[in-house]
Amino acid sequence: MTDTTQFTPALGVGGLISGSFSLVFRNFVPMLVLGGVPALIGVVMNLAVFGSAQQNILLAVTDPELYAATVTYVSPIMQGVVTLVGIVLWGIAIAAVTAGAYRALTGGSINTGRALSIALSRVFPVILCMIVTGIAVYLGIIALLLPGLYLMALWFVIVPAIVVEGRFFDSLGRSAALTKDYRWPLMGLIVIFLLIMILMTIVSTGALGLGFAMGTVGIVLANIIGVAVSGFFYAMAGALGALTYARLVEIKEGTGISSLADVFS
Repeated sequence: MTDTTQFTPALGVGGLISGSFSLVFRNFVPMLVLGGVPALIGVVMNLAVFGSAQQNILLAVTDPELYAATVTYVSPIMQGVVTLVGIVLWGIAIAAVTAGAYRALTGGSINTGRALSIALSRVFPVILCMIVTGIAVYLGIIALLLPGLYLMALWFVIVPAIVVEGRFFDSLGRSAALTKDYRWPLMGLIVIFLLIMILMTIVSTGALGLGFAMGTVGIVLANIIGVAVSGFFYAMAGALGALTYARLVEIKEGTGISSLADVFS
């Protein structure tokens, strides 16, 4: 009697996590540049617009009346512009580090200029798709945690599908097809990555809080640390997404990494 049971290869969550760290540290400078430069631009923009408010933020607790008298007023329109630019910078960062990570996986050296060029050509599909899925994930999380995590797993490789394959909204279906049968392990992967993100956020927030207590120089130093932390977070997110995407394509389609390397040529 023939056994028709299909064998499902393991995703290898531990290998993806360790592989992401390895990929980032092997290419530390270019990956940090790709993730950190957009973050740096965002910090400079925020300091230019909200600088005085940041400098006096502790007064909101220690002396609310003095804080109200000294805080910089920022119009709703300017706040909207800053938010919009921040979203675009975020899209560029995540697309750029994904392009860089995938380039490293193909065995080539990371060309930051080329990775940024690819990111700029893909940034609006990345932003729009991530906003659409982000809203769905948010609703799933506030309704009940598991649906939110499941949706994150469902659409986990949207950005690589856009960056590597040049897709747009069909990247949602592409990600759903690739993650089929692997959403539970992907949910575990996401939880681990979120814990790493939380630790990084604690470090960044602690540095920023210390900076507030030290005055202007401290705020500048704190923001530098924040940029480095943000750059590393983006680098890890891009590496993890690229590795997971490559692994799923290999499992589902038997396609090696090199077959899609021409996007970087």
